[in-house]
Amino acid sequence: MRVVAVVVAVLKERMLKLGATYQKKSKWQVLVVEHGNLVTGQNPASAAAVGEALVRKLAARAG
Repeated sequence: MRVVAVVVAVLKERMLKLGATYQKKSKWQVLVVEHGNLVTGQNPASAAAVGEALVRKLAARAG
């Protein structure tokens, strides 16, 4: 197993133990998760959708 895969697996396990919710789609599928002010995407394919989510959040705050 590559070092990066090990680090990701250990981080995922630790976050789940601390109560995180883990979501995943197939490789290169768009996935955007919003929680409060946090907006995150799974991969570069999610970049446009993350940007759209941020614009919605900022517009809601300004409006």
